[in-house]
This record gives sequence, structure tokens and C-alpha cells, in this order.
Amino acid sequence: DRASTAVGRIDPIRRRENWLICAHRSTDRESLFTAVETDNTHQIAKLLKRGIDVDARDENDYTALLLAAETGATASVGTLIKAGADYDARDSFGRSAVYAAAVGGKDAAVEKLLAAGASPTNADRDGRGPFWAACATRDTKIAARLLQAGADVDEQDNNGVTALRYAVAHGNADVAEFLRAHGAAEVDGGRLSYSPAAAGEEVPETFTNPSPRSAGEESAGAASL
Repeated sequence: DRASTAVGRIDPIRRRENWLICAHRSTDRESLFTAVETDNTHQIAKLLKRGIDVDARDENDYTALLLAAETGATASVGTLIKAGADYDARDSFGRSAVYAAAVGGKDAAVEKLLAAGASPTNADRDGRGPFWAACATRDTKIAARLLQAGADVDEQDNNGVTALRYAVAHGNADVAEFLRAHGAAEVDGGRLSYSPAAAGEEVPETFTNPSPRSAGEESAGAASL
């Protein structure tokens, strides 16, 4: 009948309108991300004033703040936090902004995020928190900052591997010394020559800091411990 025909005609129009809205939002998000990548706080402020969602996500569930933290765009981190960005939002790998900054060695970004109230303990999908990841990348300065903010020196990933066990198994003597100095529970009687293989245990694989923007799901799996 005429009513159903009219509805049939409207639906394609509505679909087109919805597509245009989504495309517009995608362009706005890309503009915001570009401004973050160049740490252009003036442009970020202009875009946000125009009504762009400060927590808009891309296909990897990245927000502008996650990108700013990962790239060390410290000024952008501050601008986005002031604009109300969710500082505990996570990407498709479960990484928070603090995690992304910590594993990338962006100490100033970590400091700014923690000062704003971001959690120092949010773990990724493999159970690794920012502290664990910082130790795995041998950044004891950031690890110390995270401990001061409330991270657990004995936190374990989903396979029960602590930062100290990882450091010992991979011969990272400096990190092991740092962890012991902060009261980490010992492994294998404290011998740095500890060999998981000799004990019949699986050796933790080298941590490769997977990022959903730089690696696919397959490569992320290769970093599992």
C-alpha cells in the first residue's frame, strides 16, 4: 500500500543520513587525532569547542588521550584531561593511557596522568599492569613512579609471572635489583642464574609491547607469556 511504499522510500534516505553522520564523526575524530600527533593544543581546543567528542574512538578503540599518552604528547595530555577525557579508557588490547605511556617510556605523560587521578594498576588483556610492563622494558624510573602511586611490586600477569621472575629469567640484573630493593618476593632463592627451563617451567617470552595501532591481533598473540 501507499504507507508501506512511503516507508520504503524513507528508509534509504535515513540510511544515507546515518552514513553521512558517521562519516562526519570519523573525519572529526581523525582531525583530533592528527592534532594530538603534532601536539597542537591550540587545534585540539578548537576542535573540542566545535563539539567533537573528546573520547571518540577509532577502530582500535583508541581515544585521543590514549594516542597522546603513547606518543608522549604531554601538552595534549593536559589539554584533553582538562576537557574531561576519560583517563582510564582502554584500547582493544585493554591498555590504558598510563600503560601506553609507561611502556613507551613517556615519563612526563605518566606523571601528568597519575596527578589527574588515573589508575596505576589497570592491567591489559594479558593481566599486565603498567608497572609490570615498565619493568619488562627496563624503565625503573617510571616503575618507581608507579609504585609510589600505588602499584603492586608483586603483581602477576595471567600466567602468574611477576616482574621479578621476568627480570630474573631474562637476565635483567638492574631491574631485579630495583625490584628486590622495593621488597619484591624472591624467586628461586634469589639466584639471578635461575633458569625456568632447567626447572621444567616455561620460559617467559620476550615482552614486545604490542599496540593495536602498530600490530594486528596475530602479532599481539606472539607476545603472550
